[in-house]
Amino acid sequence: MKQYMGGIMNTGIMKAVKLAVIAISISVISLITPVHAYTENQTDDFPDKQSDESKAIEKLFLELRPQIDAAAGLTYKPKGKIRHTVYMFSSTECSHCSDAASQIKPLLDKYHAELKILFCGFNEPPRKNGIQVVCRKLDLDTYNQRSWKTSGLKPESECVNAAKTVDKSIALSNLLQIHNLPTLFLESGHRIVGDKMIDLEKELMK
Repeated sequence: MKQYMGGIMNTGIMKAVKLAVIAISISVISLITPVHAYTENQTDDFPDKQSDESKAIEKLFLELRPQIDAAAGLTYKPKGKIRHTVYMFSSTECSHCSDAASQIKPLLDKYHAELKILFCGFNEPPRKNGIQVVCRKLDLDTYNQRSWKTSGLKPESECVNAAKTVDKSIALSNLLQIHNLPTLFLESGHRIVGDKMIDLEKELMK
């Protein structure tokens, strides 16, 4: 009887240990998953709510657009008549942002779309690097080369206005509830979360 009870207890302990290991694994995975993996698609189970939230953000974007224009830290204009304007809330330390910045230029040229990048990294390194980009007035090609991070740095004393521009971008990103980078907006207020160039091209074709 004791052996039988002991066997039951051991089996119960083993099951408890397995459940604990699974729970810990899930917790660890959730902690190391990049913030960029989470998008507005989390509300897919509530399409009406998602639609209402998107409309509210679009409306707010249009209201804030003059301030957003003023807070742009890097601008690219293709040749010819401008048909669209693309706003990219971005970070200098975000791999998805780098991908978007390097892939977007052919689309801008093809569809005559102007690009305005707002730097809004959510911690100190991207803020400092964003200030350097604005302060040094980098163009898109130079920015995409990434070598600017290690040479030609300007002292903070020469970048006071650039710091104000970046801080405005950060404030605007908070108002627009931007939690994932990059986040793109068109002049209509239409929002695209992530480096989804296919989605962007569909909008630029309209």
